[in-house]
Amino acid sequence: MSQANQQYYILLILTDGEIHDMRDTVDWIVQGSKVPLSIVIVGLGNDSFTNMVKLDADDEPLIDSHGRRMERDIVQFVPYRDVGNSPTRLAREVLDEIPREIVNFFVSRSIFPNPPQQVDVNELMRQYSMQNREQQGIAPAPPQGVPFPRQATGPMNPGAPLSGAPMMGLQRQGTYEVGVPMVPGQMDPYRAQQGGPGPSPFANMIGQHIVN
Repeated sequence: MSQANQQYYILLILTDGEIHDMRDTVDWIVQGSKVPLSIVIVGLGNDSFTNMVKLDADDEPLIDSHGRRMERDIVQFVPYRDVGNSPTRLAREVLDEIPREIVNFFVSRSIFPNPPQQVDVNELMRQYSMQNREQQGIAPAPPQGVPFPRQATGPMNPGAPLSGAPMMGLQRQGTYEVGVPMVPGQMDPYRAQQGGPGPSPFANMIGQHIVN
């Protein structure tokens, strides 16, 4: 992380129950408070979510098993039942603390915004699509293929993207060879077909994002 290389990550966790690896989770969150990371937890269902409220640390900062206090508050917990099925209120609650956390992290390291840069979105999507194809061992698309946005409707298989997901693809003989998700966090269709990443305990899930 530097003035020239500014990145910040947000980990979104959806859960319908309590966690059972609280000590390890707290240790990872305290370590995560030192890196450019925010964690948003959305609680689904009618569980009490007592431990989630503790992780939010609005009233008392987290302290890990080595006695180290978190450098900054990076966890936001939102019980879905409290937003009254309102997408607008859910978005407001989920994102409420993110701007402050981003600013606090960069200011604490004397890193400030760089001048804006012009970005060719189509070129970025084309490069992303090519990288995905190479990683998955898929043959390159023909030269005449051009990226364009489309609302996917076909079934999920190696020749079609996820149903109903806004995708970016390459047209080839009437089929869509590669779907590049346009929705943040949307799983690639090939990974989805292969089962995608399996469930993980909270501590491992958070730790993976901090280490990587």
